[in-house]
Amino acid sequence: MQKNYNSLIDNLNLLKLGYTAENFIKAASHAGKNKLDYIAYLENLISGETAVKQEKAIANRIKKARFPYRKTMDHFDWNHPDKINRMQIENLFRLDFINENKNIILIGNCGLGKSHIAIALALKSCNKGYSTLFRYYKQSCCCKCYKFTRKSY
Repeated sequence: MQKNYNSLIDNLNLLKLGYTAENFIKAASHAGKNKLDYIAYLENLISGETAVKQEKAIANRIKKARFPYRKTMDHFDWNHPDKINRMQIENLFRLDFINENKNIILIGNCGLGKSHIAIALALKSCNKGYSTLFRYYKQSCCCKCYKFTRKSY
């Protein structure tokens, strides 16, 4: 006998708990088969809901940042330019400068990887819960400006 859960599903959707609305029956079956208590059942549902919400939040922050393209440091050519301070750049990816309210300015000639570094840095900040906005600043001097804000969930 299949119960009618339309009212529960409508309420979950009204509360914007889409993952829970789609998965509570399957999760209840799983909990019953594995003899999970009510708290464990609820914890599993909430963990799934939280993961979905965090993924959506990251995707929204990346969309709002208006990146012209996406880059990570996995594809950065550390052999060009010769004088780049790799340790200094990699240290920026700890994102300490955001909480310390410090700015980063990447200055140099065209083609040295400023945009690549800045976009990779901004993408990491989006993944860590910070909002950022991509903007070119005075393209003639090849300087990039990015605004980072405190965490937003």
